[in-house]
Amino acid sequence: MNRKVFLAGLLVLCLAMIGAQDQPQQIPLDKQGMVGIQLSQKDGQYFIARVFQNSPAERSGLRSGDVILRVADVDVGTMSWTEVVNIFRGEPETSVNVSIRRGTENVATLNVNRASAQFLMENSPDYKMMY
Repeated sequence: MNRKVFLAGLLVLCLAMIGAQDQPQQIPLDKQGMVGIQLSQKDGQYFIARVFQNSPAERSGLRSGDVILRVADVDVGTMSWTEVVNIFRGEPETSVNVSIRRGTENVATLNVNRASAQFLMENSPDYKMMY
């Protein structure tokens, strides 16, 4: 084998391994913490389309129709759908601050716990219907 070809192949392999380490680890869905909402987007704003029964979101006071302004102190206005979903997710039994606007009311910030998907499957009838 040509030494240059061998070294080039080795370099590509090393770069691929480094790149793989930079990628976030995919956490299995049942190990992710979730708040128990279904998001929607309209006119550049994210809002809550549904709050699952018996979910941490319901217990914290989030309601369908709430416009989401900030999650974990990050403005979601310029974020992609995936980024917003991911910022809501985290380790089960942790919490996240969610700033909302409800109708014409002032902005409120609510602290919402995250539950495992398993918890939602076992305790939320409407979550079961979706998945």
